[in-house]
Amino acid sequence: MGIPAIKLNLAPPPTLWRLYHSRIAWITFALGTIGLGISVMATLKAYREADAAGQRTVAITQQARTAQQQQAMILNELRDVDVDREMPRWRLAERILMERALPWSRITAELERSLVQDVRIKSIQRTRGTDQSVQLKLRGESRTLDAETHFIESLKDNLAFAQVILEREAELTNSRGALEFDYTLQLSTEPPEYELLPRYGPEPGAARRVARDVASRANVASEGVAAPDVNRSAATQPSGAPVPANGSPATRQRGASRGSETTR
Repeated sequence: MGIPAIKLNLAPPPTLWRLYHSRIAWITFALGTIGLGISVMATLKAYREADAAGQRTVAITQQARTAQQQQAMILNELRDVDVDREMPRWRLAERILMERALPWSRITAELERSLVQDVRIKSIQRTRGTDQSVQLKLRGESRTLDAETHFIESLKDNLAFAQVILEREAELTNSRGALEFDYTLQLSTEPPEYELLPRYGPEPGAARRVARDVASRANVASEGVAAPDVNRSAATQPSGAPVPANGSPATRQRGASRGSETTR
């Protein structure tokens, strides 16, 4: 009986490493080199950031020391200041700053903007209130109560004046319906931007001229003389000359003589 043949293969089976070990080695080496480079770059970046942070910390510390030194110097200067001696100067400087906030030119322009017909201003005085605010003492006259009312409303509508206070109001004895008033105007601490005034003011109303003519006729009639024709007297006088309200002196004298003759 023969011995059977046995088939043996002593060579190991082919694997991926055995087939491509050189390529795998180079790829691994390249990946390791790239990783090493990235780690080195990250380390350098972190070092630079730490260095910059340290420099900023040193600068902030230096600034803090400088600020502390300046604060100490200011405190020493404040301790050396004589408050009782410097207080008048400070108050004067504060007053100058407050008054320069709204100069006279702006004040007069705003008053001109707020003026209405039949109202005139006699005096203006700038003072300081109890709260150290700048105020205006205003004195004026108005021919009628309506004119004064319109003037007050116009002042309240003007944003340059924070408050309008009526101090005094009295009726004039020499004229009918005319009023004299005293106002206190508190200037605004934050006035609006200046706007140019209109080139021409409002025209006088015809109602005022009619009322003046009626008043002159009533005055002449009360003296015993017929009311003169205002249009005729105005036509006979030269241009630009004012028309007398109660007639000429000769007319008043003739009226008085006629009145005496009638009494006799």
